[in-house]
Amino acid sequence: MGSGTTGVACANMGKTFYGIERERKYFDIACKRIEDAYRQVRLFE
Repeated sequence: MGSGTTGVACANMGKTFYGIERERKYFDIACKRIEDAYRQVRLFE
């Protein structure tokens, strides 16, 4: 999952994302970024 960039892109496009990460530190970072992206209000639909 890395830093969650692909997950953020999926959130911005309205797509579903499944990710796997071995390191807890990076998992937490990615989850926060992806959750923030899903909460962000879309300016253009």
